[in-house]
Amino acid sequence: MLDEAKKVYEGLENNGCNPNAASFRTVVFYLCLNGLYEQGYRVFKESARLNKIPDFNTLKPLAEGLVKKKKIKVAKGLMRTVKKNFPPNFLNAWTKLEKELGLVSCSDANAEVQEAKESTAKNDQMNYAISYMLISDATCRGEKVISNEDCFILKLGTSAAIREAQSGPNYEIINHTIWGYFSRRSGLMIQFEDSRLLMMKNKDDNDVFWEITRTESVMDDHKTTDGINIAHSGKTSGNRREMEDRRC
Repeated sequence: MLDEAKKVYEGLENNGCNPNAASFRTVVFYLCLNGLYEQGYRVFKESARLNKIPDFNTLKPLAEGLVKKKKIKVAKGLMRTVKKNFPPNFLNAWTKLEKELGLVSCSDANAEVQEAKESTAKNDQMNYAISYMLISDATCRGEKVISNEDCFILKLGTSAAIREAQSGPNYEIINHTIWGYFSRRSGLMIQFEDSRLLMMKNKDDNDVFWEITRTESVMDDHKTTDGINIAHSGKTSGNRREMEDRRC
């Protein structure tokens, strides 16, 4: 599998095509799986050059392997590169790993924490409420280019308790899914989607209708206002479809 991944990766370069984040993720994963950490780091550097850095779960074994091979300077270089390419909001796991691997001194750690706090306070990269809701329990569902931005996709399905609280006497929310598309470059939310499946009844409970609602918002022109980065333009569209339940 490693040889196949390397052939695909090298074939892209030979044909003048730039690998995407999924290509880098696959190659780094198999290189680390086979203990080829220095080769993995070279692939990582190329991903950083093209702004296609793989996710934390892919790079964690690489950092651990470099430390295990006593390539401390290289591992620190990996950490520095990651910190330069991601906003402070996304670095909690990296900061924890950095400390666990002994790649930062106490004084450096305190300085970096303070710097992250100041940076976040001055220029928050996303709306706190939406980002917390999405990131805390969401799952990553891949990547997509939106408005010329390479984005990673987070999906969140609301719990049964939340759906029950949002339901009314004449309708029940069967499914409620939220999708967030975040720029890999800046961490800003570029697009937001919300879809719901509702079961609706009339007053006599004789007729049942199914309704599907979907809204999509694309955000643009992010500017800092009172220390918070807010989208100042965008577009929202929605659609609604109703189906009658004809079962007896």
